[in-house]
Amino acid sequence: MASHLLPAQPAPILLSPGRCALIMIDMQRDFISKGGYGDLQCNSETVFDKVASNIEPCKEALWAARRLGMTVIHTREGHNPDLLDLAPSKRLRQRTARPQNHPFVIGERGPMGKLLVRGEFGHEIIDELKPKPTEIVIDKPGKGSFYNTSLYWTLTSLGITHLLLCGVTTECCVATTFREANDRGFDCCVLADCTNGFNEDIVKQTINVSCAYDGLLGSVSFGKDLVILANQNSPGELQPDTWSVHNSPLDGVRYQSFDGHVNKLCKEKGAIYSTDAQFKLIVDDGFQGFDMGSVQFTASNGMVSLLGADCPSFSSVAILSESVAKVRTVFTVIGGYIAVDPYSRDPNEYFQYPVDYRGVIEGGFAYSSFDDLKLHNGRSVDFNFTVVSQLMDFIQVGASSFTMELASQKRCPFPSPEKFSKDERKLAFLKKVFNESLRYIDILIFPVNSTLSGFPISLLPRIVGCPCVILKGNLIIAKRGYDGRLLDICEVLQTQKGFQDSI
Repeated sequence: MASHLLPAQPAPILLSPGRCALIMIDMQRDFISKGGYGDLQCNSETVFDKVASNIEPCKEALWAARRLGMTVIHTREGHNPDLLDLAPSKRLRQRTARPQNHPFVIGERGPMGKLLVRGEFGHEIIDELKPKPTEIVIDKPGKGSFYNTSLYWTLTSLGITHLLLCGVTTECCVATTFREANDRGFDCCVLADCTNGFNEDIVKQTINVSCAYDGLLGSVSFGKDLVILANQNSPGELQPDTWSVHNSPLDGVRYQSFDGHVNKLCKEKGAIYSTDAQFKLIVDDGFQGFDMGSVQFTASNGMVSLLGADCPSFSSVAILSESVAKVRTVFTVIGGYIAVDPYSRDPNEYFQYPVDYRGVIEGGFAYSSFDDLKLHNGRSVDFNFTVVSQLMDFIQVGASSFTMELASQKRCPFPSPEKFSKDERKLAFLKKVFNESLRYIDILIFPVNSTLSGFPISLLPRIVGCPCVILKGNLIIAKRGYDGRLLDICEVLQTQKGFQDSI
């Protein structure tokens, strides 16, 4: 599959397989249909009809993105029924300023139920643009699609670097998402004929600003050009190198796991248990019985919920498959924050590093290798391996009794205060120093069988909670929350001849 150029201002956009996503913003009944929140705030039937006319061009752009095999993400703005996630300023600002123009506010009952409240009829996406089961739906409490959502984690986990934005309204949710994505390093493009708003002049100005100053913020294209591109190319041209499915990202895909919790999770996602597996999931002892022909990935602590597993506070799950692209598909499906799991980590707790829209091959990466490995596209930097030795020495002599106890238990209760001894505080300090030392390094590389002070290096990621990949005889470690970037780099290393020759 080849990359394709989409005409745009100020310059064409390069769309590469697996790297581009179409984000359909807030095409909900509450904003597009009569009797919804937008209609009740508008006070002009002519203006509202203009906004609603956005449906058809969005429908065509959605068809084009699906035909090309692009990742498709839908967003819905709305709040929990208790409105605890709704700021009073957002709810009351317009009514306070002009009460005669705003008889209804968020949370009050309208013709389609409570306005902008999750679970209500008006909150749903319109039938014409109904998401497919394989497409991602992001529920957002704010105008921007990144605020207090999993969108950043989803995009980086999938390896997305380029975003095409459609939907409503241009001047509000589309513009806010556009700027949020720009700050996070994504290459953003608004499809000007697939977005509209409640003030024509402001809509035009917003579109103009989006591509102003030679692309300071991003670029502008048209949905009709995306349709032309789709008609000129074979279906699936921009699809990542992963399984072709219809109902869910793992529908019908064969898997193998010996953990009851993980088995249940996979079956819920449509996967089928088989000894002839297309991917494997190993809980806790993921570094045993590794197939050297596979890619093995373990996420940052808490990024994959293990609620119901033997030891949810300490266990990790290793994902094994034949390619990085397939590993990251599984990770995106089974990963994410689970509110009822006390050990699950909200991805927003981790630092949101800037995405490199150029990709790893052109943009490069910083690395340090235990055995002085030389890599293309990478910049070798110095790393103080002393902190690694200190961690290994500390654990080897048994000073961290609580951690070792967790490793041996079948069921791990919440830690009691007395467990946090002086040794535990020292271990926490060393883990912090280790992660801080990775601040300006993308990855650390060790031979799988290497040892420090006689201690297997493969246990290091599990102890410090970092993501890691075992690839072609090497253990590759990144800082916590750096999962997506780690997978990006490993996709390049998987096919890099220099990396193969180093084994």
